[in-house]
Order: sequence, then structure tokens, then C-alpha cells
Amino acid sequence: MRAEKRFGFHDNCINLLWLLIKESIGMQAKIGWMVFCFLILSSFDCLWSGANPVRAEEYRYKIDFGKARPVESLVLDRNLSIKTNPGENRIKVDFDSALSNHNGDHISINRLNLSINDRNFELDRGPFEVDSQTDDKLFLTFSLKLTPADHPGDYQGTVSIETPLKKISFQLEVEVEPWVRMETDRFLIRMDQVTKEDFKLRSAVPLTIRLASNTKWVLSVNSTQKSKVPLQLKLERQRGNNAIQDLFQSGGHLETDKKALAAGISTVSPSESYWSEIDLVVYIDDFNKYPAGEELFQLRFLLELWDKKTVNL
Repeated sequence: MRAEKRFGFHDNCINLLWLLIKESIGMQAKIGWMVFCFLILSSFDCLWSGANPVRAEEYRYKIDFGKARPVESLVLDRNLSIKTNPGENRIKVDFDSALSNHNGDHISINRLNLSINDRNFELDRGPFEVDSQTDDKLFLTFSLKLTPADHPGDYQGTVSIETPLKKISFQLEVEVEPWVRMETDRFLIRMDQVTKEDFKLRSAVPLTIRLASNTKWVLSVNSTQKSKVPLQLKLERQRGNNAIQDLFQSGGHLETDKKALAAGISTVSPSESYWSEIDLVVYIDDFNKYPAGEELFQLRFLLELWDKKTVNL
């Protein structure tokens, strides 16, 4: 009887121990599964974040410098401010190599100066980074230099500024207008040289006219009043950085109607002179056919932009 009780007690102890072991193993398994699921969820979250990073907001602005006629070098400025948030103190600046137009002309980006919070940066190299030193606003100034050698046209280029939170693209635009300019060394020219060989009365010192333009041009001339003594002109010499086309027919008389005298292309280039010059000789052919005496002749010279309707080059 005692032996049976002893064996029953022993069996109960074994069963209890086995139950504790099973429960312990189950608890460990549950904990293991919980850790495994947590790791899977964390990995998925990391993968999702990597595939879908926080994207910077993108903005676009147009910086219009308007119209300009650069007879002399000039600088155009445009200002604006951009609101920033904390953490945007690091700025990356990128830009095109030039402002271009549809004719293939370029304005080099090194003629654009960018001021960020009163710090000046010349855009003559590649992209760069700068500390904005502010958590409130970016004050930007775009300064574009134009020169007389810039050809007419609508120019465009892009400058971009990127912070950790936003990317801003600035489209720069400027319209360079055509221009022409004319000067002369004097307003009175005397015809006092006589050539007996061909019976011409002509100006001993030629009249020099200086011409400048950033595009094609035409120089015209006419007499302000009719005269019985016919005047004639001759393009005697030209100096400058382009070939000047002589349009005035040899032996043609000056009348009150405007006549094309000469034409040319842009006179200005970065490496050469600003002006082209032509020397004109005024003369009267067969002067001995007309009565002796003095007479005042007035000639009017007009420099214009080339137009197909005016003259066919």
C-alpha cells in the first residue's frame, strides 16, 4: 500500500515537471515568434522608407530682366526673397553654362552674379554649396551683365537652388534689342581740290563716319534740297572688324530721295574695336560745266537697322 502511494507521488512529480518544461518551451517559442515578427516589420519599414524617401518640394520662378539695348555695357538686377525653415541652412547651387537664344547665340553664365544674403557668388565654375547662415529667409539678387557685342534675341537659362527641404528652379530671361549708332568727325567738308586730269572738284579731306551696331545695318544718304550742280559720293576707305558692302553706284548723283550707301553686319565683338569707319569723298564731275561761285550743299546720313524692304544684301 505504501509502495503504491510512493509510485503515485513520483509519477505526479514527473508529470508536473513535464508540464512546466512544455510551458517554458511554449513561452520561449512565443517570445521567439514575437521577436521574429518585430524584426520582419522593422525590415519592411526600412525597405519602404528607402524606396519612398521624403521628397523635397519643387518650385519654379521666372526671373525676367526685361528688354535691354546694350549700346554700352550695362548690368540688370532683379531681387526676391525665399522663406526658409530650420534645417535649410545648407544650399546647393547649380546652373546652365549659358543663356541661349534660338539663333544659337550665347551669354556666358560667368556674366551672372548671384548674391545670397549679401554674399556674392560669380557663376564661373561648376555647382557649389554654401551656408545660408539664416533660418528665416533667403535674400537673392541676380545681376546680369550685357555688352554691346551681345546679338539681338530672347535669351533663356536656368539656375537652381536646393536645400534639404525644397528645390527651386529659376528661369532667367532677357531680350536683347538691336541697336545702331553713328558719329562723324566733323559737320563741314570743303570741296576745294581740283583735278584737271578728270575734271573733278572734290573734297581734299574725306568725311569719316563711325558706325557701331550689334546687328545688320544700312547707311543711307540723300540731299536735303535739289541743286543744278550734281553731287556725287565715293566710299574711299573702310576700317573696322567687318567687311562693309558698298551699295552706292559709281557715278550716281545725290538726290532728295534716300539711297542706300553702304551696309554691314555687327561691328562689335569682345576682342575687337567698337567702331567700324568709312571714309567718304564728295565730288562734282566735270565741274567746268557749271558757273563759278560758292554754294552750300546739305547732305543727310541715316543709319538704320537692316530691313529686306530697304535693301537686299
